[in-house]
Amino acid sequence: MTDRDAAGSDPFARMAPLADISLPSEIVLGEMSMTAREIMALDAGALLKLDRKAGSDLALYVNGVRLGWGRVVCSGELADFEVTLLEAEDAD
Repeated sequence: MTDRDAAGSDPFARMAPLADISLPSEIVLGEMSMTAREIMALDAGALLKLDRKAGSDLALYVNGVRLGWGRVVCSGELADFEVTLLEAEDAD
């Protein structure tokens, strides 16, 4: 069986050697833009307006690419992330 045949039956078979590589992952609550003047004027307790509504799903980024969406759930004393949708962003 060739590598190509193996990949046909399991699309991730060719990626097996990469399976244990650690990739940077981020959960993004929202985004905003600020001027340098606004940043320098920040104080503790400042409220920053984000581009997402409260309660909406958060974006999951892996290696800088949006991979999906999810929400924060409580697991004992820790917060976890529950994936609700896997949907990679288009690479334009």
